[in-house]
Amino acid sequence: MLQKPYRSIVVSMTSMKAIMRIMSEYPGECSPESIVSLDRHAGLDGVLHWRMETAAGPLCLRCRPKRFQRLDHLQYSQAVLWHAVCEGIDFVPLPLETIRHRGYVYHGERYWELLPWLPGENEPFESVFVPGYPRGSGTDRDANRTENVGLSRAAPSQPAMYRKMALDRLASAMIGLAQFHEATSTFPLPNEPLGPSPAVAGCLARLEPYFDPFKHPSCRRPHDQSLSGQSLSDHPFFPEHRRREWNLRLEEFQGYIDRCRDSLPERLRQAGRLNVPIQPCIGNAHRRHILYDTEGLSGMIDFKEMSADSVALDIASLLGTLAGNDSQYWTYGLKAYGTVRPLSKEERELIAVLDLAGMLLTTVKYRSLLTETTADFTFRQCEAMLDEIAWHHHRLTDYENHRGAA
Repeated sequence: MLQKPYRSIVVSMTSMKAIMRIMSEYPGECSPESIVSLDRHAGLDGVLHWRMETAAGPLCLRCRPKRFQRLDHLQYSQAVLWHAVCEGIDFVPLPLETIRHRGYVYHGERYWELLPWLPGENEPFESVFVPGYPRGSGTDRDANRTENVGLSRAAPSQPAMYRKMALDRLASAMIGLAQFHEATSTFPLPNEPLGPSPAVAGCLARLEPYFDPFKHPSCRRPHDQSLSGQSLSDHPFFPEHRRREWNLRLEEFQGYIDRCRDSLPERLRQAGRLNVPIQPCIGNAHRRHILYDTEGLSGMIDFKEMSADSVALDIASLLGTLAGNDSQYWTYGLKAYGTVRPLSKEERELIAVLDLAGMLLTTVKYRSLLTETTADFTFRQCEAMLDEIAWHHHRLTDYENHRGAA
């Protein structure tokens, strides 16, 4: 179900007892012959994964803390995946049923799901130098070590960035996304099928405090300071060059907010008045959630943020990480998507606005995580978040330069 792990980790006795308790809820052919832990540490959302070899084939066991997962949302996500599979989609991980005919097991304040293991690997990352990125000494971390935290590691002096992918893989991913949207468009929702995108309202609500700092002074607190007064530099694992980079990125973020204060909020308000089809969407479609084999797309993973929204939300988030700011790749990706599901003028307008807002929201999200709950994350998780911020700021800078040249 996940990409091939960089390392195998011995399963602790505590985990083994919990796993065997969970597996007793599934049919006998799912009984594991071997178990490999895929995570040294839980992800940012507390999720852990194990790969199992069973008589039914390779499976993936996933557990998520209750505090990160509402039961009604879990059931909604599983219902949408079941609907997609019934409509012919074979590249999503539909959870297996327990002997009690449920798609999950609740145990130890966690929700556990058993998923088919999807073949393939995601598109690799490569290191790309970004001007202005603080250079480290090269001794602050071991660039050859990797952990399953969502981003490959780059050299200490450079952020982990996305390299250009083959156009056939880009097309394969966008066609797969369109097929998923087509399959789930018939899923019954309680609300009207046409309306404004909830994602636009969410973007405006989360960004508005930064556009009006006098009303929300906490959004202009010192860059290296958290709400509780704890400095990010107090984190025991942060080297000096990473603390300098943290301040630089937040200064860049505030500078961009200052420059677009008069334009972006109004663009979001106008986009919020567009009536578009509302249907199930992945919610956090991302390059690292797409798996490929030699034939092309082989799997889509991570549906924990599934929501009812416009397809523009998924297209903006996925194509933004697949194509960056390359207009040729954007055109090619949208054309590939349109061969399955044509896009309306309103949906195209939404894609452009949500892509721009999404770049800023990444900083807002990780700013909150890093400054308010820094101690809860490992050094490499913090590194991954900083690298993700660097990538989006690189895109914002490039976007401004192109707009200025035009």
